[in-house]
Amino acid sequence: MQRSSKDTKPEIVFVNYLSRSGSTLLCKLLDSYKGISVGIEAGFPGAVKRLVPNEYREINNDGHLARYLDELYRDVRFRDWNVDRQCLINRLQKAGYPLTFKDILQACLEEYFGDIKAEIYVHKAGYYIDVLDDVRAAFGEHAKNVFIIRDPRAIYSSQGNATCVYTGQAMGRCLSGFVYQYKRRVRIVARETSKTLLCIRYEDLVRDTDKVIKKVLSFLGMPDAEFGGDNYAARIPNGQKHLHVNVSTAPNAESFEKWRATLKDHEVQFIQKKLASEMKLLGYTPVQLDGLGVRDLMPYIVLELKYLYASLLRAVGFL
Repeated sequence: MQRSSKDTKPEIVFVNYLSRSGSTLLCKLLDSYKGISVGIEAGFPGAVKRLVPNEYREINNDGHLARYLDELYRDVRFRDWNVDRQCLINRLQKAGYPLTFKDILQACLEEYFGDIKAEIYVHKAGYYIDVLDDVRAAFGEHAKNVFIIRDPRAIYSSQGNATCVYTGQAMGRCLSGFVYQYKRRVRIVARETSKTLLCIRYEDLVRDTDKVIKKVLSFLGMPDAEFGGDNYAARIPNGQKHLHVNVSTAPNAESFEKWRATLKDHEVQFIQKKLASEMKLLGYTPVQLDGLGVRDLMPYIVLELKYLYASLLRAVGFL
């Protein structure tokens, strides 16, 4: 079947983030406006290195589509979308081959939201900030991305108290890896000159919610959106509710400093040293430490060695 002409579809925009940086709060707030529908997370084939694998950049027949969907439905987070596979196939076949990732994501969101009418679909996709060129190639140069960031000390602390849906283990298990990821994404935002990427801070969103949300709505081209949309919290599946226990409560600035009670001095020292320029750029103030005691000195040295080793591996292309 050849591609048919398509009716006007809702615009797809992306919320990018590091895990535990406040993306669920942002998504809940956006979803509360008419005309904006926000989906839950899912891992589409390609995560987390690229948008889609090379063999799925264009799908030309039923067999190729079946292989793609086999891989897609193996993802536990996508299965939580509760999208009927045959209904999805019917929708995609009606659209006609060749199919691109944009076609597939659009169809998945349409099946997910059902009869809910929207001008904008928001796809929560943390790592897309790393593959902006792929995103623009697939969705057009004007594809919009919102990136929410938070104090790195608070993110890492929160990750240590959260379990990964895929592994069941704590998210914050490798501080050197976290530092590299944080540094990489902030550098991408800092050098990004396009008007299609908006960066907001979690702390600003909490302190002045109305101001920041108005800024985001204006960026999305919906400055006059009316309040009264859907209930995002109700769509979070049971298997992910443990990650979002505060989603139904009002934002609280007291959460900004909780990391002080959970992070060890050598962890704070390491984060502040390796991310000094990123913290300064984003307006996060380092705390003064009186020097590392005997109990913290050796763990700090181990962190430095791990970071050096990982840096060498990345330099030669192994990571």
